[in-house]
Amino acid sequence: MSLLPAETRYAARVLASRPGVTLIAVVTLALAIGANTAIFTVYNALLLRTLPFPDAEQLVQLGRQYPEQQSPAVSIPKYFRWRADAAPVLTAIAGFDLLGSGFNLVGSGRPERVTGTRVTADFLRVLGIAPVLGRDFHDDEDRPGGPKLAIIS
Repeated sequence: MSLLPAETRYAARVLASRPGVTLIAVVTLALAIGANTAIFTVYNALLLRTLPFPDAEQLVQLGRQYPEQQSPAVSIPKYFRWRADAAPVLTAIAGFDLLGSGFNLVGSGRPERVTGTRVTADFLRVLGIAPVLGRDFHDDEDRPGGPKLAIIS
């Protein structure tokens, strides 16, 4: 233990005698620590932290992959077929628009673009959440030509 102060002073003298090498070492350490912090932040957000929904470990995402296409998009008829066939295996199945392109809000005055996404009637039930005010979607709103409904968050 008595050698620690002497060794520390010696290390400081050596580092001070070669400022170029010291600067390179400090910059390299700073870049490495910053890169590791950034990588762990992404890893933690994507893989370690659970989704903020009840029973999040039971959620799965279904999709189709085509050789020429990178999108896991599924057609509406295919979704309804999967929903009918999934009854004995999955508790519920819901669909959503991956793009979330938004909507044109029209009324009195100028139209306005609002952010949003299209979802099926079981979407909130699959996630295990309920609206604070108002109501959830009804099944008759999930068919083509059915009544339109918007849930505002």
